[in-house]
Amino acid sequence: MKHLKVLIDNIDANTGIKNNILPSVRRIELILESRFPDLDIDYYPSYFADRVEGKWIYPIVISTLGYMHWLFQYQPAINDDQIPENDIFSLIPKKVRESYNKGNGIILVFVFEPLPLNSSIENLKDIIESSPIYKNIRICTVHYINSSNFVIGTCNNYTLDNFSSIGRKHKAKYLVGESNRHFCCFLMNYQESEERKKLLLFFKETDILSKGFITAKNKGKEITQDKANFIFEDLDIEDTLSRVSLNIIPEGDFNSSGIPFISEKIYRCFKYKKPFIFIGMQGTLKYLHNIGYKTFDPIINESYDNIENPNKRLIHIFKEINRLINNDSFDAHMKQLQTICEYNHNLYNKITEETDKRLYKDITNE
Repeated sequence: MKHLKVLIDNIDANTGIKNNILPSVRRIELILESRFPDLDIDYYPSYFADRVEGKWIYPIVISTLGYMHWLFQYQPAINDDQIPENDIFSLIPKKVRESYNKGNGIILVFVFEPLPLNSSIENLKDIIESSPIYKNIRICTVHYINSSNFVIGTCNNYTLDNFSSIGRKHKAKYLVGESNRHFCCFLMNYQESEERKKLLLFFKETDILSKGFITAKNKGKEITQDKANFIFEDLDIEDTLSRVSLNIIPEGDFNSSGIPFISEKIYRCFKYKKPFIFIGMQGTLKYLHNIGYKTFDPIINESYDNIENPNKRLIHIFKEINRLINNDSFDAHMKQLQTICEYNHNLYNKITEETDKRLYKDITNE
């Protein structure tokens, strides 16, 4: 098995590995283990960067986009003691910077949130590509950016396959004895946005709760009330998707006018060959088409993707869900979409393999 050598600034004797440079609720060792499941990961104190044989990576997790505005300010003509105060090279340890300057390693940045505007992406791309010092930085992002410095896909195998409100770290079978249903919808964090609350209320008021597997924190009792028994507090994603024909995806940034992105919610539909209805940023389906993926119009009316007004778009989506789920030909329609699902699955695998091949070449020693 190939080895991944990782530099860490702080390894606490009791709590273990601390994230480099920036605080984050996402633990770097969990990210690396799930992003690189086929690599043996070896951790080294960053102080000894110059003693690590072969290539290493120095990982950074960015959870707050505000950091992105000042992390990359380096000018190639300045001296080491003139690096802007908040530039990434002023924050990493001197030993790491010196080893990096010798070409010994890669700084691997994970960005889990979408950048707000296309201009932000183009500006960041220009900064990274125009400064030779950033040559060996790789930024894993939820956007497709045509640059060797950027890697599509911050998501990982664990978030694709699994989610638990109770911190479960094993596969679980919650649906033993349950018959297959029409759809699923993972609404665990429904309280985070108004459209998710409205979606849960829509499920309740249209009496389609029994036709789907739906998760919500505390069963969404403040909304579902006497129908809370139809809701699950925890489901295994892979097992659930195997028992339904359609995934209804509640994504964040529903009201945003920024550039679309692809999170694990869509990727898992590609992986498990499921049609989906997307409740997220306007223009996302068009964005998928531009990358090469196919979606499900006209069997699913996807004109909602063109509606800029969030309220009108949500109403249109609700009407389409209701029409589709209550259609007597639902099963037949879903079977017609399997050719598209197979195509998306194959393209997803192709892009993933090509991305990993390029990234592994950069970060491993074999």
